[in-house]
Amino acid sequence: MAQSLPLNVRVSREEIYSAFEPFVHQRFRSSDIRWKRRVFRSWRKKFLEFWQQKIFKRLNTSFGGRQYKVKNTYENFWGSTETGAHLSTIGKATPCLWGEDRMLARGIGTKRVHLLLLKRALEAVQPESVLEVGSGYGINLFVLSGYFPAIQFSGLELTRQGALAAKKIGTMSCLSQDIVNFAPDKIIDVNANRRVNFYQGSAKNLPFADNSFDVVYTVLALEAMEEIRHQALQELARVA
Repeated sequence: MAQSLPLNVRVSREEIYSAFEPFVHQRFRSSDIRWKRRVFRSWRKKFLEFWQQKIFKRLNTSFGGRQYKVKNTYENFWGSTETGAHLSTIGKATPCLWGEDRMLARGIGTKRVHLLLLKRALEAVQPESVLEVGSGYGINLFVLSGYFPAIQFSGLELTRQGALAAKKIGTMSCLSQDIVNFAPDKIIDVNANRRVNFYQGSAKNLPFADNSFDVVYTVLALEAMEEIRHQALQELARVA
């Protein structure tokens, strides 16, 4: 029987600030009328989009929908996403709240915080093999593999476009400067991209044998798996 492993994962507020700060465009006081107006506009847009989806069925939303809609949405997203622009500090900023902080920031900046947490978790567990389910074009895996040269990383992506984009980066001579700069901590192995394996497939039927990986994780993907969530969670547990 597998034993639970207590984790002592600590990330300070200062470290989180440092990771996210480059993506912050503007800060506000909670009482600032400019902040209130910006939040109102943002939520009004989301509210209208929600009712367009419900009443007119014009939006092909990926969250909580049927799996074919999820796949179509992300096929389009990964097919039109350029790595440098996606990871850039420059671009559309959205309202973000963290404790008492109010700011306009690039949403992709939160992924740097995720990477910081994932790095600490892997430092605590010290696995030999890791699988990410819902890996997109592989940004998490490329950065983590650059931190941990001794770990074998693999990624499973639902979409053809996402898997192709990840494999393309994997064939490059080294990690692009965009990815190196995006990493919240210093990359040790700039050739790490060539060591990551990528597969296309569904989380409800993972193409791996039982107990294939020491660590299996997913980031911001389960909310798009409502239709298959039960099977997906069983599969994640099976291969771990």
